[in-house]
Amino acid sequence: MKLHEVIKLLREDKKLTQEKLAEYAKLTRGYISRLEKGTYTDDSPSIKTLKKIANGLGEPLEYILNKAGITQENYIKSASTPMFLRAKYNLNEQQIHTVESFIEHVKNQLKNKKS
Repeated sequence: MKLHEVIKLLREDKKLTQEKLAEYAKLTRGYISRLEKGTYTDDSPSIKTLKKIANGLGEPLEYILNKAGITQENYIKSASTPMFLRAKYNLNEQQIHTVESFIEHVKNQLKNKKS
């Protein structure tokens, strides 16, 4: 079962509306709706957002991820670089851009040393 399906199933099992889950998770109903449809605004929800949803559902995050067949560690590892930085280090967009620029600089330096 996919993560968004697990979240929807748990919400429905607990007889919560999207509005109530959004309120409990301190997110918007629109976000919950997009999440449950599997249409995210970026790669996938961050661990921080998933923790809010887990709290809103009254379930441990590990339980939700396990029902989707993934571990928290693998979820973070499989994320894109911006998603990983947001999930692992709680960086904002400007900080992520700075880190990505630094990584690109290091890659160029290493490439030049090989030449």
